[in-house]
Amino acid sequence: MPGLPEIPEIPESPGEPRAGFVGFQARWTPPGLPPERPGPLPPLPRPEPMPLRGPSYSVHVTHDPIAERLFEQRIVLAHGELTEQNVTPWCAGLLTLGAIGRQPIKLHLSIPDGELGAVLTMLDTLDSLTVEVHAQVTGRLGGPALALLAAVTRRRGSPNSLFRMGEPHLTARGTTEEVLDQQEQNRRMLDTIYWRLSDLTGKEVDEIRHDSVRGRHLNVEEAIAYGLLEGL
Repeated sequence: MPGLPEIPEIPESPGEPRAGFVGFQARWTPPGLPPERPGPLPPLPRPEPMPLRGPSYSVHVTHDPIAERLFEQRIVLAHGELTEQNVTPWCAGLLTLGAIGRQPIKLHLSIPDGELGAVLTMLDTLDSLTVEVHAQVTGRLGGPALALLAAVTRRRGSPNSLFRMGEPHLTARGTTEEVLDQQEQNRRMLDTIYWRLSDLTGKEVDEIRHDSVRGRHLNVEEAIAYGLLEGL
């Protein structure tokens, strides 16, 4: 064909590919024609599934055999100050045991003092239970926490248990109006505590308040005589 250049032959050695043409096939497109589009690429092979492997770390699950044993025996240990932090797990234990069985709950009390708000929270929890709660004072019980005895079915104490009647240490901060509001709220909560103790012991509210203001201490025999306990 006239006008076509001649491609010189390139000598090749036996066993060796032609230089400059390794892996490439030259094509010539006549002038005026669009270049030839390559055909569709072949589909990629499907990758083989990776074998499932476990995590590269281990999780250690610890069990508290003592807590599990207490739970099986339906015992709630309320030991320490009755604060907003401690009242949550204690109330959770009471509500859980009250929901999963009808047997009495054994509440072991050793609370030397308590915050008014936390005491009222635990009182509301005890009042909401539909199962019996048998309280056993195993150490010191004092301050507003004495009112917990008014919300249980049975009340007993250990021979060395001690009881302290007392008012909580209250602080109020803010403006004059805010301080007055806090004092009024604290007074109402404290009156609730005194009324519960009055209903429990059969004593007048003024007598309960007087004994609390002066910080009266009782041993287990005196607590039984006062009406806080039923016996040992």
